[in-house]
Amino acid sequence: MNEELKNEVLEKIKPKKEEKEQVTEVAKEIVSLVEREIGTIGKCTVVGSIVKGTFLSNDRDVDIFVIFKNEMSTDKLRNEVQNIGKRVFGSFEEKYAQHPYIHAHYRGMEIDLVPAFEFKGRIKSSVDRTPEHTQFVLRRIRENEGLKNEILLLKQFAKGINLYGAESKVQGFSGYLCELFIIRYQSLEGFLEAAKTFEKGTMLTIGEGAKKKKRKEWDQSPLIFVDPVDSRRNVASSLSEENIELLKEAASAFLKDPKITFFFPNEPPVYKKINTENLIAIDLSNAIKLRIEDIYFSQLRRAMNLIKKQLEEFGVEKSGIFCNGKRALIFFKLNKMELQRKIEHEGPPISMKAHAKKFIEKWGKERCYTKNMRVYTVVEREDTRAKRIIEKSFEFLKLGKGINNKKIEILEDIDLNIKQDPELKKFLRKLLSNKRSWEF
Repeated sequence: MNEELKNEVLEKIKPKKEEKEQVTEVAKEIVSLVEREIGTIGKCTVVGSIVKGTFLSNDRDVDIFVIFKNEMSTDKLRNEVQNIGKRVFGSFEEKYAQHPYIHAHYRGMEIDLVPAFEFKGRIKSSVDRTPEHTQFVLRRIRENEGLKNEILLLKQFAKGINLYGAESKVQGFSGYLCELFIIRYQSLEGFLEAAKTFEKGTMLTIGEGAKKKKRKEWDQSPLIFVDPVDSRRNVASSLSEENIELLKEAASAFLKDPKITFFFPNEPPVYKKINTENLIAIDLSNAIKLRIEDIYFSQLRRAMNLIKKQLEEFGVEKSGIFCNGKRALIFFKLNKMELQRKIEHEGPPISMKAHAKKFIEKWGKERCYTKNMRVYTVVEREDTRAKRIIEKSFEFLKLGKGINNKKIEILEDIDLNIKQDPELKKFLRKLLSNKRSWEF
C-alpha cells in the first residue's frame, strides 16, 4: 500500500483535533453526571475506541460502563442502570447484550450506558472484561503510537468489504478484534499477508505467556484469537466460515492491487435492471418478532439455512437476508424453479442379492432395470415447483422458537416489491451482482 493511498484514506477517517476534543468533553460530562447518581455502590468509566483513540471519524459512539460489585444481583444491576439512565438522559432506548443496557442521545452523540460487574479473572456477565480490554490495548498503543493509524485503516477496510461488526447480522470483526490483529501483525498489510493464508481452526495469540491450549467449544470455529485478557475466550468467535473466505479473497486482491474502493466501495450501477428470474422470496415479516436484532438475525439465518437444504436440487446460486427492523425477507436465487417430474432412483448393487431383491419387490419387477451393475427404477415427484416444496417443508421444519411457520408468505411478484422499496432494491442489486464490493 503506497503512502499516497494510505494518506488519502486516513484523511477521510482520522478524527480531527476538534472532533476528539468534543467527544472527550461529552464523555467526561456524562461520567460526572453518572458518578453523581451512582454514589458509592459502583464506579463509572469510559471504555472502547473513544479512550484508545481508535474511533473512526463520525463513528463515535460513547461507551460508558457502570461497574458494580459481584455481590449485586443481575436484576438489581438492571434496575440501577435504568434509574441512572432516567435521571441523566430523561428518555432512552433499552437495548440488549447478555443483559439490558441504556442507549441514549446526548449533545448530538449516541451514548451506551452499560452495566457490568467487576472483573476478577472470571466473568459474571459477558461485558465484564471490556474495561480490561481497553487497558490492554492502551498499553500496547503507548508502546507504539503508529498502531493507531493502522487500526483505523483495518477498521475502514473491514467496513469496506462488509466485515465490520461482531453482531449476528454481520458475523465479522469487532473493534477489539481489529485492534488485536494490528497489535499482533503491526500493520494492515502485515495482517492481510497473514489473513490470505488462514486455515480453518487457525489459532492466534499475543505474548509469550498466552495460553495456547485449544478449548473444546472452539472446535467448530473458523478462526481462533485467544483473548489476552481471558484465555478462555475466543475473540473471533463471531466470524463465519463464509466471511473468513471473503477476508482471504479481499486480502489477496488488495495486496495484488491496492485501491480506494476496498475502503470506500462504489454503489452498484443504478441503471441496470435487477434480474429477478429464478428468484424466490420468503417473507417472515409477520412471522417473527423484530425486536432485538441479534436474536432475530440469528433466527433468520437459521431459517435460511434450513430452507436452503430443501432447495438443494434446484441449485442455490445465492441467498441472503434483508431486514430493516420492519420487514424480514429471505431470498434465494436458483438455477431453476422447477424440477423434472420423473427421476431415476438408484438401488443396491446386483451383487447384494438380498438387498436387490427387496428393492425389486418394493418397486415392482416391471419398473426396475439394471445399469452399471446396480438396480434402478424411475419414480415421479409429487411436487416439482420450488414454491410448493418450500410450502410443504413448513409442515415439518422447525425454523426456530420465535418463528410462526403459518404466518410465512412466499412472494412471487418480487418486481412489485422492489419498485415499492428503494432499500430492498439496493440490497438486491448487491446480492445478485457477481462482483465483490471493491470491484464496482
